[in-house]
Amino acid sequence: MTATRQAPWEAEPSRLWGVLDMERFYTGLFLGAVAHYSRAVGMLLERADSATTNEPLQEATRGHLARGLEGIAKTLEGVPLSEVLVKHLERVRQYLDKDSPLPMSEQSAIYITKDFLDNLEVELRTHLFLFVPSARKDMFTKPEEWFWGEVKERVRDTEVDIEEACRCHALGRSTATVTHLMRVAEIGLRGLARKAGVKVTKKGRNVPLAWAEWQDLIAEIRAKKITGLQTPRGPKRSDEIDFYLGALGEFEAFKDVYRHHVMHARKSYKDTDAEHVMLYVRGFIRRLAPRIR
Repeated sequence: MTATRQAPWEAEPSRLWGVLDMERFYTGLFLGAVAHYSRAVGMLLERADSATTNEPLQEATRGHLARGLEGIAKTLEGVPLSEVLVKHLERVRQYLDKDSPLPMSEQSAIYITKDFLDNLEVELRTHLFLFVPSARKDMFTKPEEWFWGEVKERVRDTEVDIEEACRCHALGRSTATVTHLMRVAEIGLRGLARKAGVKVTKKGRNVPLAWAEWQDLIAEIRAKKITGLQTPRGPKRSDEIDFYLGALGEFEAFKDVYRHHVMHARKSYKDTDAEHVMLYVRGFIRRLAPRIR
């Protein structure tokens, strides 16, 4: 069914909706309005088998139904109802309007009002809420503060995967978390290759860095910045070798321990695994970022 409006949680997808938010909606005005409407429907149902059901709807009963329906309509303004239910709501409101030219008997009122109530309950059951532990709230809502540091400005194109890794971890999707973290690491590896100025060739043809294999990138960086480094001996050379040795060692570990397994669907991960990889990659990318801008 086509949504006719945007829910607040769709307009602000990174915002967490707390228990109190849901309580204010579901047990506050909304349930009050539904209860008011349901009582009026109940009064009609009690008379459903009586001989008076074909008589015109009493004004007092119509007023109870209309007020309850207006309350429901008001509290549902932020909910993405289907087009079918929105039109159903409007039809019932028009039918119950005191100025409506349409005659309404108690019998027709029973059918129309009860039918809407049943459809409303069915539709609201389609909306689900996910729980995020308070300890991971910032990870879900503020990944840029929790993870990025200098990464956003210095390691290009990592933003989406960092956000997804943080939010997947906050929701307990551990294997997805590791997958996104390995994508972050790969972007970091390409950035290091660009910084080192390496080229990858296969069968005499240049391979774009974005399409090169991890092992080829690592091998080319090692050949140029460690074994083939031309910098004169001294502190600068020593610092450069130490940096590249450490960085490549980390990338080798990522590749052998995590990347191959997760990308080739050889292994799934638990929450504790994802927590370890999250902290590991975050720390490494933060250290790497200032050196590859």
